[in-house]
Amino acid sequence: KRILNDDTIIFIDEVQECKEILTVIKYLVNYGKYRYILSGSFLNIELADVRSVPVGYLKIIDMYPLDLQEFLLANGLGDDVIKYLKECFDTKQKVNEFIHEQLIDAFYKSSLFDYNNEILKENFKKELNTIKDDGFLLKYNFDNVHHSLIYNKTYNPHYRVINYNYISIDMKVFQLQNFINSFTDFTIFALEGKCTSGKSTISNKLNNVTIIDVDDFFLPINKKTNERLNEIGGNIDYDLYEQCLKQIKPNSTITYKIFDCHTQSYSQKTVKISNKVLLVGVYSYHQNVRKYINQLCYLIIDEKTQYERLKERKLFAKFINEWVPLENKYFDSYDFIGNANILI
Repeated sequence: KRILNDDTIIFIDEVQECKEILTVIKYLVNYGKYRYILSGSFLNIELADVRSVPVGYLKIIDMYPLDLQEFLLANGLGDDVIKYLKECFDTKQKVNEFIHEQLIDAFYKSSLFDYNNEILKENFKKELNTIKDDGFLLKYNFDNVHHSLIYNKTYNPHYRVINYNYISIDMKVFQLQNFINSFTDFTIFALEGKCTSGKSTISNKLNNVTIIDVDDFFLPINKKTNERLNEIGGNIDYDLYEQCLKQIKPNSTITYKIFDCHTQSYSQKTVKISNKVLLVGVYSYHQNVRKYINQLCYLIIDEKTQYERLKERKLFAKFINEWVPLENKYFDSYDFIGNANILI
């Protein structure tokens, strides 16, 4: 098409690749024959160091990608369809099959760069159907997760973000070991987390750290009164636990009293204290002994995974009916995740 004076808009895209155009555009505007639209990505970052911005010559408009609802509207699915979907969601009703197919078709279009590529579309459909399974996390081949370009440019992160389900026990060991090793002075750590979260498994793989097992301080049956078990963390002999902690000094050897839940008997344990001490177990960060502890480490586990792991244990009913409710009462009493020095 012909370029006509006073009747032509010149659209210049990807201007972040040629930053100096902002400096010279005022001369083109002063020439007066045409109007200009400049477009690009992350311009607030890419153009931050431009020498001269033409004040008074430039109007800036921030444009954002379409969200899925906007994309649906742009592809002919009107407000009535959006309203119908919301009603189905709120009432947990199945969406009409015809509308469902239209939505899936629009979803493919919004997700694929080359919607006309039938192979890509078919593969994408297979993967989407795989996600519908309850166990999709084990079956679905997740790609690497990346920060956005704007986040990378702003914060310059130096780590890899991966899906939580790819984190192995060895990776958790490595994370905790690195955290412990980052302290040069004598430090006492508490490793908390709900039962089956992996506290014992992980702590047994650590190096150069003294382990104190908090399971050695549970109450004997004759002390488990209703009054005691109604206390937050009352399931542990916190007095006996504190007696142990009071003895801990760097590069020393301590002997403390422990209780065996299986035999319901007491014995003595002798431990050599190194420069790092890790208190392992539920109630390790009990409110009565927190003053002795320098760092709180917390292991995260979801309820479904915990339940599946508990089913593999011999005393499953005991866990579900007695121990887990007591633990949950303890964990609900304090913001462990918010106050932890490291989450694993």
